[in-house]
Amino acid sequence: MSLKEKEFESMNTKYNPILKKILLVDDEIIFVNALQKKLLSLGYDIFTANSELEANESLQENEIQLILIDLDLGDEYGGIDTARRILTKENIPIVFQAAYFEKEDLTRVNNVSRYGILIKNSPDAILKSTIETAYQLFISTQRIKEFEAIATPTTHPEEQINSMLNYMPDGIVIFDSSWRYIYANNS
Repeated sequence: MSLKEKEFESMNTKYNPILKKILLVDDEIIFVNALQKKLLSLGYDIFTANSELEANESLQENEIQLILIDLDLGDEYGGIDTARRILTKENIPIVFQAAYFEKEDLTRVNNVSRYGILIKNSPDAILKSTIETAYQLFISTQRIKEFEAIATPTTHPEEQINSMLNYMPDGIVIFDSSWRYIYANNS
């Protein structure tokens, strides 16, 4: 196995595919308590913060995998600016939440990397689906970025094809038109 193939294989373990630890950033205590109970019942470990300062502390102390943040966080910065600053220090998926959204709100979050937007008090199925989809999209995006970082273009198209086929998780066997074996990847 080449060095590049070993690097690619190690990427599969860098991000835990099972989401467990969520940071809930919101200053409405009643909502936080209700959502925390709901998320706990869905099987997540929940950490809470009601300001940017508390969010940063929680991120340093815990292995947070996803952030749910109130769009209109009541501290001096607001949820959008808080998310923007967190993303300058952390590579983590963020899902915004709000009691309601207006067109201007969507415009305000356009320049912030986010993996979803939720209306507060969404049904459990929508909440879980949005969170899980956001996290899986984040993992996929990270794996693509890492693959692109280690992949180098070659001058031989056949070498590029072999390299791509060897990274595929499924077994691939290629035969010519006379059913003679030509190639099989490492899977």
